[in-house]
Amino acid sequence: MLRTTWVVLALAMLFGAPIADAAQGPAPGEVQVELERFGVGGAPRAGDWVGIRLRVLDGAPRQRDVLVRLSFRDADGDQAVIQRNLTLNPGVWQSLWLYARLPFGFGATDIVPATVHEAVEADAADPAAAGTGQKPGRLLGRALLSLRGGTQTVLAPQVGLMGVVGASPMGLRIYSLRDGAGEWALLGHEATEVVGLTPGEVPDRWFGLAPFEALVWGAGDPSELRGERAAAVVEWVRRGGHLVVVMPPVGQTWTSRESNELYELLPSVRITRREGVDLRPMAAMFQKAATSPAPRVLPASAVLHVFDPAPDAPPGEAVPILRTPDGAVVVVRRLVGAGAVTLVGFDLSHRAFTQLDALDADVFWHRVLGKRGDLRSRDEIKQLEGPPENWAIGNRQPVPLDADLGDEIAKSGSSAAGVMIGFVVFILYWLLAGPLGYVALKSRGWQRHAWAAFAATAAVFTAVAWGAATALRPHTPRALHVTLLDHVYGQPVQRARAWMSVLIPKYGSATLAVGAPDASGGLRGPQNTIATWEPPRTAASGSVTFPDVRPYVIDARAQGAIRVPARATVKHVQADWSGGPAWSMPRPVPPDGGSGAAQIAFAAPNDRGQIVHRLDGVLMHQLPGTLSDVVIIVVEGQRDYRPLPAGITRLGADRPPLLAQAFAYRLAHEWAPSEPLDLALATQRQRQSEDYSADALLRALVNAASRADQFTPGRPHPQSLPDRLLALSLFPQLDPPDYRDRTLTQHVAVQRRTTHTYDLGRWFTQPCLIVIGHLGSRGSPQPSPVPLTVDGERVQTEGRTVVRWVYPLPARPPTFRGRPDEEPIEPAP
Repeated sequence: MLRTTWVVLALAMLFGAPIADAAQGPAPGEVQVELERFGVGGAPRAGDWVGIRLRVLDGAPRQRDVLVRLSFRDADGDQAVIQRNLTLNPGVWQSLWLYARLPFGFGATDIVPATVHEAVEADAADPAAAGTGQKPGRLLGRALLSLRGGTQTVLAPQVGLMGVVGASPMGLRIYSLRDGAGEWALLGHEATEVVGLTPGEVPDRWFGLAPFEALVWGAGDPSELRGERAAAVVEWVRRGGHLVVVMPPVGQTWTSRESNELYELLPSVRITRREGVDLRPMAAMFQKAATSPAPRVLPASAVLHVFDPAPDAPPGEAVPILRTPDGAVVVVRRLVGAGAVTLVGFDLSHRAFTQLDALDADVFWHRVLGKRGDLRSRDEIKQLEGPPENWAIGNRQPVPLDADLGDEIAKSGSSAAGVMIGFVVFILYWLLAGPLGYVALKSRGWQRHAWAAFAATAAVFTAVAWGAATALRPHTPRALHVTLLDHVYGQPVQRARAWMSVLIPKYGSATLAVGAPDASGGLRGPQNTIATWEPPRTAASGSVTFPDVRPYVIDARAQGAIRVPARATVKHVQADWSGGPAWSMPRPVPPDGGSGAAQIAFAAPNDRGQIVHRLDGVLMHQLPGTLSDVVIIVVEGQRDYRPLPAGITRLGADRPPLLAQAFAYRLAHEWAPSEPLDLALATQRQRQSEDYSADALLRALVNAASRADQFTPGRPHPQSLPDRLLALSLFPQLDPPDYRDRTLTQHVAVQRRTTHTYDLGRWFTQPCLIVIGHLGSRGSPQPSPVPLTVDGERVQTEGRTVVRWVYPLPARPPTFRGRPDEEPIEPAP
């Protein structure tokens, strides 16, 4: 028996090894393979998409087609082979991008095999061809990729990511400062790694940019982005990315339709260049109270670009965000799908900003990017009175808000029922075939028939067990899900990210795809992605793999479908989808119930000058179910510039408030389809003693997450799931640690690991209405808007969808106050 076991294990290891090379044998000297970039900007993040750029050199005498491959292990132990075809030219180094989703447990010491094979024609249905019509032949080259021993590392899953195009960080580098362990920001929650890029490093697929919450373009000619790389940026923005363009002082080519393939993304504005502008009167836009007596002087003569919205610009195509004291718009935005493009008119490459630290990111960039919190260097913190540095920074309790998404989609009910039925059947079988059966036979004097009765009992219970197993076994694919669905009113697309456990009730292989099939059998929206996924907590504790691990091939440039090994069990996946409206989201309707156009507007004060409610208008939705746990947030605009008094010396004394003037209201009832929702009633003050500010909601969410985490360290309480999903939706605006509270010996650091870039923080920089509600739950499941198919058949999905709908309101850029007690300075018309 022991020998047989070892033989089985040896065979499993043999056939579970990496994909075998062709029988002709390897010739590793024919093609050289080298690693150029592991991660866009050299900053891969565990648990997220990564772009890997290789370069290859062919020594063959003539041109030929090859397949370039990378291999990763997924949570089941199977080998995901990322494949891309390429035509090699002899003697020429050629670069190419390949893309994969890194496991949460991936580290700098892990090794990724890269191989180059001859491309052999194959049937498109061949699994080794991944739908490309080519499969690997003879091995031509091989390299083992690793970050071990280098300066590059793998970012932890809880670290944010922002890209800067150009050599100057423009004051953004301070976002990267974090504690020694790299788990949180010095005085906030999430640390954000700021990485430098050049236009030539932009990848050719949007999911190479997927980990980035924002891309700030400070220098470089946009004409360098052509073809697929320009299309990748457009798709990334449409799916929720934020492209910020800082206008160069001279020679800007962004407004050239002929040379700039991103031109159609830009706001509809007329740009005027001004020279010799004195920025010193605008100090409140750049600086907070100084923590040291050293002056930080702004330029007295600088270049400034001013943006005038086009008179015929449609809503959302030229939204003023910031303006100078004289009313000139210097930051303007265009809404593009679920994302945005923002133009900044200041010359942030000026020496005062790059070398003299005249710009505080938490004063200027927070209002552009939609962030919150106090940003200070370690030296600045040391100059402040307050708790010791190791107490203020190092003594934190991390609270992962999305750590148990895997528990929400775990398929445990069916297996538990099967185990219970099997246990009951076995007990009955043991009783009837054993003591009870013998007693019954003995009472009738039939002991001599014991063996016949035992055989009959065994046959009956075998049939019962077989029938029960057949009845319990599912025959069609099903999936449990948690989905985040976003839509901006007036935009033609929606976006969604879903985490699913997909039950595949067969053995062999199965094709999982995101997107509805078109007439030709392909997928609509080829830019959608689906990848195997593992819960972060499972990755940390290790997962159990199957003994029959197998390879499966994925097209590196079209990852909307994957063909995975199937073992009549579940496969965890993460799907990113975007397309035309899948569901009928909330919309304004006339108060009288008519069918005409309607709008949402800010409420006017009553006769006594009081604001009784925040908004006027009526909403209605036609979603496939009732919305629960509905929260309405009204962002009236950014707070006015109010200079802080000089001489701040104590940590927490100038704790920054929420930069937006915003209010939050929880609906006391569920919101059914076709039910009118009167915003005048929903946004009015119900109780005078209750704080309806969004700041109070954000503070309560952090406090609730802190208390919930006390039940089991590292595992938030399941009952707080709606609040934690709400906190993830508003993550960049969550209440920072309050160091004025001397009763606490430890502050929390809320974190996210798998929901990066899926937040609404940017919307706190402009007036808008945000509605967040839940459709379905574990106890009352509803389908997902993400179209998932298995082998071409639509899968029945059940679970929870967090619906997040945004209605942009008329712009209200912040105004200026000369002193904290002065009224706002109204800008010139």
